[in-house]
Amino acid sequence: MNPHTKLRVKILRLMVVAVLSAIYIAPSVTSAATKYWIGGSDWWDVGTNWNPSGQPQNNDFVFLTQSDNVNRVVSYANPLYPSAKLAGITINAVGSGSITLNQSKDLLSANSLNVGNSGTGVFTQTGGTVTLGVTLELGQNSGSNGIYNLQNGSLSVAFDEYVGKFGSGTFTQSSGTNTLSSFLYLGAGDGSSGIYNLQGGSLNAGNPSSSGGISVGGHGTGVFNQSGGTNTVHALFIGAAGVPTGSSGTYNLDGTSNLSVYNEIIGQARTGAFNQNGGTHTITNSLILGYYNGFNGIYNLQTGDLSTTNENLGYWGTGTFNQAGGTHTVSNSLTVGTWAGSTGTYNLNGGTLSTGTITKGAGSSTLNIDGGTLTVGNGNGSVSVDNLNLGSAANTNGSHTLSGTGSITAVYENIGNSGVGNFTQDGGTHTVTNTLTLAANTGSTGIYNLNDGVLRANTITVNSGGTFNFNGGTLSVNQFNGDLANLGGTLAPGNSPGITNITGNYSQSGAGTFAVEIGGIGLGQFDMLNISGTATLDGTLNVSLFDWGSGLFTPQVGDSFDILAAQMLSGQFSTYNLAALGNGLVWNISYLTDVIDTTDIVRLSVVSAVPLPAAFWLFGSGLLGLIVIARKRKSDDLRN
Repeated sequence: MNPHTKLRVKILRLMVVAVLSAIYIAPSVTSAATKYWIGGSDWWDVGTNWNPSGQPQNNDFVFLTQSDNVNRVVSYANPLYPSAKLAGITINAVGSGSITLNQSKDLLSANSLNVGNSGTGVFTQTGGTVTLGVTLELGQNSGSNGIYNLQNGSLSVAFDEYVGKFGSGTFTQSSGTNTLSSFLYLGAGDGSSGIYNLQGGSLNAGNPSSSGGISVGGHGTGVFNQSGGTNTVHALFIGAAGVPTGSSGTYNLDGTSNLSVYNEIIGQARTGAFNQNGGTHTITNSLILGYYNGFNGIYNLQTGDLSTTNENLGYWGTGTFNQAGGTHTVSNSLTVGTWAGSTGTYNLNGGTLSTGTITKGAGSSTLNIDGGTLTVGNGNGSVSVDNLNLGSAANTNGSHTLSGTGSITAVYENIGNSGVGNFTQDGGTHTVTNTLTLAANTGSTGIYNLNDGVLRANTITVNSGGTFNFNGGTLSVNQFNGDLANLGGTLAPGNSPGITNITGNYSQSGAGTFAVEIGGIGLGQFDMLNISGTATLDGTLNVSLFDWGSGLFTPQVGDSFDILAAQMLSGQFSTYNLAALGNGLVWNISYLTDVIDTTDIVRLSVVSAVPLPAAFWLFGSGLLGLIVIARKRKSDDLRN
């Protein structure tokens, strides 16, 4: 035999020995078995408690079941196969007794854990580690009940957790860590019920940067009670989806809890409610109430802190936010009634609401302020809603101050709807496209203090419990129902130019101003003040020329403008700031009484400057003008 052949034979012999040695040394590999617990209350690793005999091993299916009246407790310990991964574990009692798996140490690894398949099952974890490669299911089928008590240790699930899949499930966490990569479902299937009680420890649901989260109330009823601990969620759906009538989702947050969410929808496809009585609730991106058409989302903030970047009340459905206390911060935009057909309502009864803007969407939007404090854009932001009410309900007191460069736009506005409302404007722009009502209903009180800024309204109605204090700023209104006293502001009729009708009396103090724009000789081309009662005049008359787009209007000699009509005139303007005319023309102002029946008129006319006694010249803005006081029964020149 040549040397090369001898070497090959030697190598072959060594390989055979190695293989035989490996076969001898390695433990025997058995196929996956199905193991049933047949013992009483005892330890998991006692082989005689199982049928077939022997502790469960890798890939085994394990059933902890009973059908009698004996209460059994299985205590988990796994020193023999510490790295074994079971195919599945089912804990299910169908008799009058119970069966509970207790884990206080070691690693329990399985693909799935089913607690309460058709009957009742209990898993209590006081320590150790549970790792599930697929799912955790509590209350698998209709009529079943599954309970998981996490008191310490860690639970990790690669995919989903079902608390009440088609039956009833309860997960109570007082400490420890629960981490899952996909979704936690509470009340997932038809007729199911799922409850999660987070009292301490930490829950992490979903991938914080991409997917997964918590669904509270799918086709069944889900309730999440958080009185402590930390809950970190990618997406939180409350009232997520449901076919059966009555399916819903509720989240209760109180104590010193901490809830952190990326996106949150309350009332996605069923009724969803969030009740916050403490704790801290932080939403990185968006909070939506009432997602789909026909479904409701409700948020009740009593105490605690809520912060979000964007917020929608009524996306396609109905969203209602009730704030009685606490702090609510929206760093960007709060949108009310987002899409057509949606309805959004914010009821501020206490606490503090701070937002960048409040925006009216294409749906219906209402803001009721019955207490608390509203701050928009640090005083310089904008509010836009269909309905704004201060003191909307009886026995409430709502107030708001508009200042800086802030703005409010509403279609309808009630200051003192059924309660007490107080609106103070120290700056900014306030626009009411339909009606602003002070003291809308019997027994209510409404106060508006216009100190600065601009108030524009189609109609202002001051009822018996209402007060309008015109101390400063600029008022532009088409119809004012009630007495108007101008104590230091500027009344600028209509909408550049236009007519202001006052159903009541008008008085202007020495600090007040009546501003008139003239853009033509036709009705509606120049400002006019029409008063059903008495006009008591003092202060300043400002007259400016208006440009309709082709240049400033140029009055001609003989043009006249009836800028004020009243049932009775008393007093005169004391200061005149009149637009320059040029070409030897000056203004002539006439205070005419009983021009048409008992109607008195203040008329501006354009005349040629002619020599007159010095006592008749009127100096205003460096221009010459005339004051004429006349008494007439009839005037064909009255423009109405």
